[in-house]
Amino acid sequence: MDKYWLFQIGKPSPRKGKTKFDIKYNDKIEYQREWRRVNKDKYRQQKIRQNISQIERRKQNPEPFKIIAKRTYYKNKERILKTHSDYLIIIRVKIHKILNHSSCVFCGFSIWSALQFDHINGGGNKMRREFNSGRAMYRYYIKNPEIARKELQVVCANCNFIKRNKDRRYN
Repeated sequence: MDKYWLFQIGKPSPRKGKTKFDIKYNDKIEYQREWRRVNKDKYRQQKIRQNISQIERRKQNPEPFKIIAKRTYYKNKERILKTHSDYLIIIRVKIHKILNHSSCVFCGFSIWSALQFDHINGGGNKMRREFNSGRAMYRYYIKNPEIARKELQVVCANCNFIKRNKDRRYN
C-alpha cells in the first residue's frame, strides 16, 4: 500500500479525493472548534491551568526553555528584529500625535530620525527603571495622553544633550 497519503493530512488524495483518514481528521477539527465555542469558560480555565503548569515547569527547570528560546531567536532573528523596529516606529508615531509636535521645541529641527522624547522636568531614566523598559513606559504614555502632554516634549538630539548637561551642572 502506498504511504503517500500519510503526508497529505488534511489535503485531498491525488487519486481518490478525500481519504477516510482526512474525513475523520476534518470532523475532529470541526468538533473541537464547536466545543470551544460552546464551552468558552471551560476552555479558558483549561488554558489557564495549562499556562500555570508550564510556568511552574519553567521555574523548576529553566535551562531547556532558555535553549529553545535562543534557538528560536537565532532561527528567526531577521523577522524578529524587523518586527521590533516596526513596533518602535508605531510607538513613536503615536506619541508624536499625542504631543502634536513634529519638530524640536527649542530649535525647530524637524528631521524625524533625530527627534527624541524628553521628560520636561527630568527623571526619565528613573521612570524607565520603574517600568523595566522604555517600551513599557511609552505604552503607559499612549494609554494616558494627558500625562504624556504634561511630562514629555519633542527635542532634537543636540538640544536634548545640551539640556542634559545644563541640568547636571545645576543639580
